[in-house]
Amino acid sequence: DEFAKYADQRRSDESAPPRLLYLGTVCEGKGVTVLVEACTILRESNIPFHLDIVGSLESEGYRDWLEKEIARRGLNEQITFHGQKVGPDKWKMFAQADVFCFPSHYHSEAFPCVLLEAMSFQLPIVSTYWRGIPSIVSSGEN
Repeated sequence: DEFAKYADQRRSDESAPPRLLYLGTVCEGKGVTVLVEACTILRESNIPFHLDIVGSLESEGYRDWLEKEIARRGLNEQITFHGQKVGPDKWKMFAQADVFCFPSHYHSEAFPCVLLEAMSFQLPIVSTYWRGIPSIVSSGEN
């Protein structure tokens, strides 16, 4: 199994907050803004977490806005941008995650393969019920 060799990359510090992972294009349509809003709710509810955002940015303007929004919401310590990752670096991000988040409402979301990648690492998925996503993710199952 291509991913089995990354099993030893799993997080070992169980006292650390759960790691949430978003991997995809970093833009409004993929739900990144909604994800930041959800992180605000987690922080205000005193639920520990850390969100890793992996992917290329749609635009520098969105990045600037998003960084300001994260700071305004007091989430700088809980959210880390990693940029685009491929190959082994990408697989390590999956291996170190506890939950995969994919809140997409992208207008042409067809069959997001990233969900299959998350499943190959046996990650629970939190996602929207949108376009092709329900053909991959079933509520209560994965």
